[in-house]
Amino acid sequence: MQTKPILNFESVTYVRNKSTILNNVSFSLNENDSLVILGRNGAGKTTLINLLFGYYWPTSGSISVFGETYGDSPM
Repeated sequence: MQTKPILNFESVTYVRNKSTILNNVSFSLNENDSLVILGRNGAGKTTLINLLFGYYWPTSGSISVFGETYGDSPM
């Protein structure tokens, strides 16, 4: 049985001050999965988390949590 992922980043790009911070990031996280975010200083780790928490909005692409896409839910 196929289920929707708990977390889904689909082609997410984030641009700030004409500088691309994240470019075309896609991944999904299913129930009982683990995720580790590793990278050098300035690689975009904190920006990715801020997008997940809704502090930033992606320039393009979509983020969904529990099947609800950010910006599409009435809440």
